[in-house]
Amino acid sequence: MDKILPPIIIGTLGTILFIHSLGAISLFDWDEINFAESAREMLITGDFTQVQINFLPFWEKPPLFIWMQALSMYIFGINEWAARFPNAVCGVITLLIIWDIGNQWHTKKMATWWCFLYAASFLPHLYFKSGIIDPWFNLFIFCAIHSFFKQGANPKPLADHIGWGGLLLGLAALTKGPVAFLIAGLTILVFLLLQKKTYTYKLQEVIIAGVVALLIPIAWLGFGVTKNGMWWINEFLSYQWRLATTEDAGHGGFPFYHFIVLLFGCFPASALALNFKYIRQEDKDMKQLRLLMICLLVVVLVVFSIVKTKILHYSSLAYFPITYLAAIAITSWKKENEMPKWNRGLLVALGICWSFILILFPFLGKNSGLLKYVAKNDLNFMASLEANVNWPEYLYIPGIALLTVSIYFFHQTRSNKRFMVPLITFISTCLLSIQFVITFFIPRIEQYTQQAAINYFTYYANKDIYIGTLDYKSYAPYFYAQRTPENSIRDPYKLIINGSDKPCYFVSKINSKKTILKKFGHKLLVIDQKNGFVLYQALSSNIEY
Repeated sequence: MDKILPPIIIGTLGTILFIHSLGAISLFDWDEINFAESAREMLITGDFTQVQINFLPFWEKPPLFIWMQALSMYIFGINEWAARFPNAVCGVITLLIIWDIGNQWHTKKMATWWCFLYAASFLPHLYFKSGIIDPWFNLFIFCAIHSFFKQGANPKPLADHIGWGGLLLGLAALTKGPVAFLIAGLTILVFLLLQKKTYTYKLQEVIIAGVVALLIPIAWLGFGVTKNGMWWINEFLSYQWRLATTEDAGHGGFPFYHFIVLLFGCFPASALALNFKYIRQEDKDMKQLRLLMICLLVVVLVVFSIVKTKILHYSSLAYFPITYLAAIAITSWKKENEMPKWNRGLLVALGICWSFILILFPFLGKNSGLLKYVAKNDLNFMASLEANVNWPEYLYIPGIALLTVSIYFFHQTRSNKRFMVPLITFISTCLLSIQFVITFFIPRIEQYTQQAAINYFTYYANKDIYIGTLDYKSYAPYFYAQRTPENSIRDPYKLIINGSDKPCYFVSKINSKKTILKKFGHKLLVIDQKNGFVLYQALSSNIEY
């Protein structure tokens, strides 16, 4: 019973945490809607052999996660809840896996802390309630690296750990792309160079791992080439290279972008992981696993700092080593009954920063006029502030609670001997704050950012019309207007200029309105405008719904 009870408790709590509020808000452009739409189009066309968008081949992403979403939508219907459900499942599985790894190499207490910190850290938790690819991609890579580590620590028959590692790495590549090979390969290579030659791999093990890992993506690429020709694989590989060498789609950033993202986004674990105190009572395998985790963290930070495209979730694989390092630090401090001043100070400082951020949201929501002085030249931003969003007083609770617990933690740990109860209270408050933000903050923020446009597209769903966007890229009309092959749009401007056999509607952002009307004012009629978005009808369309 002692062996199965902790996983049952962790699985139950993880299910409660990650399932609730999955469908409370619309999917966000671009990534969430992009992947969900690809899954929807698979169901509509019945073609599961390739990813498509707007019913055309989509070469940017492999299909594994899209298949998961398509299966979820087949079971639960085409909606936001179903699109995010695969990542909620991933969240539960992730907690169970890291508990098993922590218990296997360390202790049950360390494993419990690891799960607690992973669930209570801001971005790691939020990603399991999203519809993006990365949670499964990261889990496959992490489990592959761990399998390779187990093979080196305790060599088994070749078909055991090394084979599973290759399979998992292949699944990672089929989830997001070849960067999986780069991250896993560099991590193991750096680890082998730094460890004390106690972990080695035979040549045949390396060959088997490589062959098994490559079989799955090569089979998919080969089928894609057979079906679409070489242009398809050229586009796929070109896209992967473009992400690394250019600021694709305007997603740029400074070199230390991901350091800042992980420091604040992985709070509170990030403040605890930066432990420079020597950890005693570690056996050889514990030390080597800790070294492996540090190697993984460094590789992720270095690689994605070099990559020109800077997107928030690119460094999300680092959540595993950060929460792991935080967990072993806490268990070490507990044994010695001493928490370093550095970690206490950083935890309190970041806690106060986050508390002010959480207080700032409802304050600015209630006093949005103050923001008009900050970005008065941004028409979209100014218009979005016109959204009628209610920010009641109770929305100050998470910010005030986090500020209070930060002060309480600082006061209670000044003696440096009584830190466990305050620390548990601190981390628990973070976990509850995340639930509060998901339930009450994000739906309100969405009303400013995209809700008006989503409402336009939803209104025209399942109607025999054409609807799309002008002068900005969005996947929202595909998913929320429930496009079919018969009413998909290739070039919206041709429909405006040449006319069509169906009513045509278009949405633009307000900062493009003047330019659009200057070019096509004699062919477009503005029928609505709300919160930074403008809805047009093509005058050549004489039917209106």
